[in-house]
Amino acid sequence: MRVVTFLICLLVCFSLSAQSTAELLRKLEASELTYKIGNKEGEGTPVTLSEEPLRDIMCRRKVDGIMKTTYYSYKGDDDINFLKAEKDMAEGRFADARAKYEALLEPRKDDTYLMTRIGMTYEREGNNEKAIAFYRKAIDGNMVDFVARRRLANLLAGNKKTRREGLDLIAASTVINRMENESDDLLWSLGKSCKAKSGRWTFMDKSEVSQNAEGEVIVNVMDQNWLGYAMYQAAYQFEPGFKEEVTSKTPNGLILTPYRGALMQLYETVKDVKKPKDPFLGTLKRAVEMDLLEEFMLYEIILPGDSYAIFSVNDEQMERLVKYVVKAKLAVKK
Repeated sequence: MRVVTFLICLLVCFSLSAQSTAELLRKLEASELTYKIGNKEGEGTPVTLSEEPLRDIMCRRKVDGIMKTTYYSYKGDDDINFLKAEKDMAEGRFADARAKYEALLEPRKDDTYLMTRIGMTYEREGNNEKAIAFYRKAIDGNMVDFVARRRLANLLAGNKKTRREGLDLIAASTVINRMENESDDLLWSLGKSCKAKSGRWTFMDKSEVSQNAEGEVIVNVMDQNWLGYAMYQAAYQFEPGFKEEVTSKTPNGLILTPYRGALMQLYETVKDVKKPKDPFLGTLKRAVEMDLLEEFMLYEIILPGDSYAIFSVNDEQMERLVKYVVKAKLAVKK
């Protein structure tokens, strides 16, 4: 590996103690590629969130032990009555709206979207007991109903005895829809009331890797801790045979492979630090040590860029994702 002089200076100045990063660099010594390392300008680029509409009439439930996705649509008179119910709801005629929603629900008893809307009419009238019952029914019948989870969590948040359950519900809501700001705001608000120890953060890649016309691999980093991460990503993308080698050692599919190894490089920089100052690195440390690295990758990297990836998540994975959000990201102990 031919590396320009400032790479040596960079390594000396950074005083890297991460054994795996050093090993990675030594491994690339035999490379015929040139790797150049510099400093990334700016504040970094957040992961781009999807732009799906908030009203997503979709249901995912188990049918005979198999996950099934159902799309709800309203046609003809049903469509007219549905829009009338929405108008009543918007204008505060909650009993009228409820009657129309209930009429629509009668021939389609598994329509969890309508259950949520009925629950909202009760909530707006101050009948929280009935609202909670309908929200729970909607959640039981639809794995991806993030609105019902958010509204139920908000109701449960007002009671100390149910606040912790509310936190789990809102955590699940943010898993289901990573673009929904209301759920994210409620998550951190509820987390604070449940004595969360972590500060709020959003994943930003503080590195850039590319290859120029001369075949040189350009590696830029904003933060010294990200050098190993960036070098791993560069090797994965451009080093002949590296991708195949690490893929053969990865049990859970290709989609997470480049992130797993790169994030472990980051973990090496904080594994001996009791309380990392950077909340992102603190979360990563907790995730690795709780065996939740895959959930970290899904929640922070995969789902924000591909909202439909949630449809490949089963019940057990959902529980682990909620555990990641509450225990690793928020650092809530109880």
